[in-house]
Amino acid sequence: PGEIEFADSAGFVFKLVAMARLIDGRPAVTVFPTLVPREHPLAAVRNEANAVMIESDFMGPAMLLGRGAGGNPTASSVASDLGDLVQTVVLKARKDTAQFDTTRTFALYPSGELSYRLFFHFVTENRPGIWAAVTGLLAENGINIESVHQKWEDRSLPSDLYVLVDEAQEAQAGKALAQIRAAPGISDQSRYYRILPE
Repeated sequence: PGEIEFADSAGFVFKLVAMARLIDGRPAVTVFPTLVPREHPLAAVRNEANAVMIESDFMGPAMLLGRGAGGNPTASSVASDLGDLVQTVVLKARKDTAQFDTTRTFALYPSGELSYRLFFHFVTENRPGIWAAVTGLLAENGINIESVHQKWEDRSLPSDLYVLVDEAQEAQAGKALAQIRAAPGISDQSRYYRILPE
């Protein structure tokens, strides 16, 4: 709840986003909970609705929105999957793979080199030096802080420290998080979320 509240105050909503894009001719495919800016079209997708956003060189962004749960949408999805399976079986039987080449592979773009703006949530003890440890280890890993917010509900309990940072590579973020979790007074429940790339 605290993460949702802070994300809302910073102008974001949480969405589960699957993304596929080409970077330097290699596919970059990811799925994770993502902070989406409140004004972004995907932020308005609610309840049982699913959406697909396509970015085209000539058309620009376009979004398809539809129900993703319930009897009819599920039946439609299953029927589509069965149709794809039948097509694959038929093409293999005919030895006609010109339209559907199952042997073709691509080298994926390295996930550690993908870059995102990030939202860190650190769970910390109430003791001197916590902020210094967090900011120092982020800086050591080349991660620049955009804004910081800390909320104390009860000073005898752990605190939530929320940090938004500028764009950083996934490998940098993972290394920084591991080092910060290992620092005295910081819980291994600490984590980060990606922010939807523009």
